[in-house]
Amino acid sequence: MMKNLIILILINSYSLIAQEYDVRKTRWGTSINEVLYSEYPLTPDKSDESELEYKDVELSNGHKATILYKFKNRKLIEVKYLMYGYDASFSKGTCKNIISLFNKVHYTSFVFDTLQAKGFKCNMGWYLVNCSTVFPVGKDNCKLDKITIERIEKAAADLKCESIGLNYQNKRTDVIFYFNQYQNTFTNNSEYNLPCDSSFYNTYYWLKFTPSYELERELKKSDF
Repeated sequence: MMKNLIILILINSYSLIAQEYDVRKTRWGTSINEVLYSEYPLTPDKSDESELEYKDVELSNGHKATILYKFKNRKLIEVKYLMYGYDASFSKGTCKNIISLFNKVHYTSFVFDTLQAKGFKCNMGWYLVNCSTVFPVGKDNCKLDKITIERIEKAAADLKCESIGLNYQNKRTDVIFYFNQYQNTFTNNSEYNLPCDSSFYNTYYWLKFTPSYELERELKKSDF
């Protein structure tokens, strides 16, 4: 049965060859089988008609991530990364080594470099989520320097914001970074009763990819 599945995946995946990918080696609207083929020889830790989940996927510079592919009507509509710090004393988050917002960006600079290489540009810029104010948005608020990021992190802490967001976009794809503020500055381990080396502390951010509004409209015309 597995042999037949692999053959079917190969047959159905020729359309991916020589095409520009949207996320990893996939394009929006592709099938579950095509995504399975694109990740081979990796095998999903979870698989059903609406989601594929791959844990501990190795990325650049020693980082690992959980990657979630989500489907609607068996077509790819969303990809999420749960990004973790790599296993080094200075970059692995623990209850005694809380990784600041700036260092989460700095240590995963390859992610931002890759987005730029694929034509992504900062869209909304930095913004604060679920708090009493709206942080300025726009191109002037897209900087990744230490002064800008520390100013944003301080504002989020002072205003008790739930998280910090950052948005990028190209013609086909929207990308949103979500940094949970309590994981940027959290120091009270007793509140959550977690082991000091729990992955909770080593979670850098969520990274969500979705089709752009214009592309989604086009795809819906073909029963996407």
